[in-house]
This record gives sequence, structure tokens and C-alpha cells, in this order.
Amino acid sequence: MRDELAERIGGKRTALLGVGNPMRGDDGLGPALIDLLQGRVEAVLIDAGEVPENFLGSLQAACPQAVVIVDALEMGIGPGGVNLLELEQLCDPFGLVRSPGLARLGRVIREMTGADVFVLGVQPASSSPEASLSGPVVASLQSLGDLFEQLI
Repeated sequence: MRDELAERIGGKRTALLGVGNPMRGDDGLGPALIDLLQGRVEAVLIDAGEVPENFLGSLQAACPQAVVIVDALEMGIGPGGVNLLELEQLCDPFGLVRSPGLARLGRVIREMTGADVFVLGVQPASSSPEASLSGPVVASLQSLGDLFEQLI
């Protein structure tokens, strides 16, 4: 995954869009990564919370060449597992990953910016209300923070 990510964002104006609800356990991964990376990377960092469509103007103004949407996604792998996903994979009616709203958002971002848009998904352990991030997701969060710091 490191090599593919390096190829897709290395040397490019990159925006990271963190999606999720910090009040629902591991669903807060996207905003947590954005918070972790503040001041550590040369990228546009957007904590989009639960309403990423509200940040389309900010993304367009940033003129990114690559946009990484970061979200906790049910992928049928072990908690904390990480995958790079194409927008088309989010709509696969026969796969385990189903997030058509995120896919539509990605397509809109791609049309608006011309950027390479893809998703970095992390498998949640729990999305219970009022829960904090689980241990496996915290470990992935730290690893991803270090990886982005090296690549951007």
C-alpha cells in the first residue's frame, strides 16, 4: 500500500478529506487523522465530519492534484485493517464495501478539480455512540500519520 500511495500523492498538491463522526467510536477516524496531521504535512487538511459535501468549495479552491478521502469503512477485514479503494469499488453491489454516497462525493470532487480521487478506508471495530477509537484503529491512525508525514 505504501508504494501505491507514494505513487499517487508523491510530488502532487494533495488534499486529505477526513470523513466521520468522532462521537461514534471508530467512525471518527477521518477527523482524527486530520487533527493528527495538522502542522506535520504540506497538504490541504479538511475535517469534513459528517457533511463532506459542505467542503466542496474549499477543495475546489485548493486546486489539488490528488484527493484522499479518509473514512472508517466496513470492508470485512480485521479491525484496523487499511485499504486503498477506487471510487468504483464503493459501489460494487457484490462486495463488502458499500458506500455509494462517498462514491458520488468522490466523483463530484473529481469532476470539480480534475484530481485523482480515491479512498483510504480503515476497518472499524465499533461505531457505538459515545465510544472512543478502538485500539486497532488507534494503531492504524498512528501508522497512517507517520506514513503521510513521510510522503507529503
